[in-house]
Amino acid sequence: MKRLTILVLMLLSINVRAVTVKDYTKYDLTEIMVFASSYLNLPDTITVIVSTSHGNIAGFPSVTQKVTEHIYTILIDENMSRIEAEKTIVHELAHVKQFVTGDLVILDAMHFIYKGKKHEINPKYHYDEPQERDARNVAHTIYFKYR
Repeated sequence: MKRLTILVLMLLSINVRAVTVKDYTKYDLTEIMVFASSYLNLPDTITVIVSTSHGNIAGFPSVTQKVTEHIYTILIDENMSRIEAEKTIVHELAHVKQFVTGDLVILDAMHFIYKGKKHEINPKYHYDEPQERDARNVAHTIYFKYR
């Protein structure tokens, strides 16, 4: 696995509805993150940390990881435009919601459960995986309402 170098360009930490948002990107995505977190009704006990990476992360432009029940990290490619970054962060927050509700459970490097059904991770077909389709649909709705 590639070693990731995280570039910290900005630190902005706020607490809204007690959902803590930490934005370490050059984009200042706090406003859209707060909007999307509220729309998704994320619990007020979680912290979402967003950073950028040099290029793709394991072949993907962004990655969300559940660190603990209350801490989630999102990495996005620093080469994205601001609009791409906004859309991506909303998509990734939809994954946070999937983790929080228990709809998405990562079993290991090759398997996950989505809405009770076990799936194999296949980077070639990742775009068509059910959690990705759902996250895209939710993100589209939220981004449309935001803009």
